[in-house]
Amino acid sequence: MFEKALEEDLKKIFKTKAVRFCRAEGLLEQDVLCVDITAQRIGAQEGKAWARVSGTVAVRGASKKNPAGFLTKKVAESAPQLLSRFWFGASESPVLLPIEWEIKAYKLDFTYFYQEEYAPVKGLIEYAKLFWQYIIGA
Repeated sequence: MFEKALEEDLKKIFKTKAVRFCRAEGLLEQDVLCVDITAQRIGAQEGKAWARVSGTVAVRGASKKNPAGFLTKKVAESAPQLLSRFWFGASESPVLLPIEWEIKAYKLDFTYFYQEEYAPVKGLIEYAKLFWQYIIGA
């Protein structure tokens, strides 16, 4: 429900070509945003659906391209309208990688607030009832 919108918003904020939904420690690709969802709460009311998603974002890259503070800098440079759907943690933390020679990874906590219009199948059920009444002549 929220994955596509979350992916698009994160691409705009961090300006990466790709987003992968995985754990940061298992990410092998460089310069790809890794999203690890740790909790989600989804609900629906008449007319709208919503989700609150918590997790971490991480980037793995060469030491010179991915310095400490890279993620928080990208958040600070983003448009306020885009950031209104997010809460980001105050500081990054390093990701423990098996080999940390020239490759570094940092992660940042986030919470994403998502809303969309929701049209339950109620309309389809009402249509089926009317169609059935038409067939039986009631």
